[in-house]
Amino acid sequence: MQASGAFFVLLAISASLTSPCRSTTHWDPATLGTHPHHHHSAKPHDACQFRDARPKYVVECPIAEETVSAEATIVTAYMHVPSKTRSLDEFFGWIESFMQLNASVVMYIDVAYGHVFDEMPTNNRIVAIHTSMGNFKSTSCGMGLWKQQHSMDCPEQTNSPPLYAIWAEKTSLLYEAARANCFNSTHLFWVDIGSFRTGTENFPSMQPFPVPELLAQIEPGSMLWSALGRHILWDHWKHFMSDESNSSLYALPFGQRWQTNACPANSVDGSAHGGDLEAIATWYHAYYEMLDLYLEHGWFAGIDQDVFASTCIKHSRLCHFHAADGWYDIQEIMLGRKQLVTWHPSYWGLPKTQED
Repeated sequence: MQASGAFFVLLAISASLTSPCRSTTHWDPATLGTHPHHHHSAKPHDACQFRDARPKYVVECPIAEETVSAEATIVTAYMHVPSKTRSLDEFFGWIESFMQLNASVVMYIDVAYGHVFDEMPTNNRIVAIHTSMGNFKSTSCGMGLWKQQHSMDCPEQTNSPPLYAIWAEKTSLLYEAARANCFNSTHLFWVDIGSFRTGTENFPSMQPFPVPELLAQIEPGSMLWSALGRHILWDHWKHFMSDESNSSLYALPFGQRWQTNACPANSVDGSAHGGDLEAIATWYHAYYEMLDLYLEHGWFAGIDQDVFASTCIKHSRLCHFHAADGWYDIQEIMLGRKQLVTWHPSYWGLPKTQED
């Protein structure tokens, strides 16, 4: 199949830590509060803080004449991590499906696999950033931290230290793409590159991804998330709101589910999320402050979705939840195959007419 998209390849720059920013959004760090922890404890990792760390990659945009504007930008990444359960061919089959979306994309690509992506047919308009995990914000303290986290993970999982680092980097990858805003978008969305696993035969023919009507449905200044375990989120939020000292956040860690010796249930799907420029900037600072607090208290922080959920509980109006039926619901909404069903933290399950 002939490629019909555009592929702009840019090498990640390690020396410079500044990036052109076309947005008028003010990017000063937000002053945000404290929050909960997780299951099995470990010695607090006091030496590492992510909130002020900077990545060594930079999103540099092609010259204006080579790009087009888009209401929404998709952000994704491929970093090669050997899998115990998936073959490389299987994973690249999912990537080929992703490449057939009609989308404007900022894609961070493992520098060792850049040539593979350069040769892929695509309908995307892609700004490609060739980089490596060594340039990540999440590896600024080295991999020892994530190896420690691996020793705390559920034994039934097949996760690995590099996966934890990649998951912890999603928010930074999205934020840096928003700062550059190569496509002059009002909204940006993180979407896992392996999200589309059933082929493209049922994709709406060349329909923009995401469908334009979705953007107006997302609360301004809020991040769109898919809520899987709404009862878990609701219970934790109630305890948090009832205790002004925030001690309930520590008394009811998400890891309570580990007492059954089973792996914990996910309450938030982290495979797709996003919002407007203001929301992304605020989320960036809130998320990394939360990640630091997990580590400072010695609680497991390897699963990004737990830290995502904690951030939403602490900053409920920052998160606009969709009442999900299962995994990858946000992707289906972005394709126009499902409707957004708002379960917004501002109302927490109440009809919108009962807004406070």
